[in-house]
Amino acid sequence: MPVPAAVIAYGVFFAFGWLLSARCDRLQALGRRCRWHLPAGIAGSAVSLGTVLRPPCADGAYNHLAGVGAAAVATWLLVFGRTGLFVRHVWCVRRSSIRM
Repeated sequence: MPVPAAVIAYGVFFAFGWLLSARCDRLQALGRRCRWHLPAGIAGSAVSLGTVLRPPCADGAYNHLAGVGAAAVATWLLVFGRTGLFVRHVWCVRRSSIRM
């Protein structure tokens, strides 16, 4: 029996991809914006790591929320950036070769 938290975590990304596949116009927008999604995701990852290595507050609950929030934002920005890179450099090449 799978762990429910893991199923939910993977399910969120699966549902995002499934919903995004129905909207090809949104894929093109991700391809155009990948140049700022990736650096912002890397910066968010650095902030998340910073909250772990050097906690900003004395209260552990606030540190945990800051780290989890920064990690969540960084994760989605990196997902958008990597998807945009794929659309920009691979997907267009495959679509043009399929049309031939």
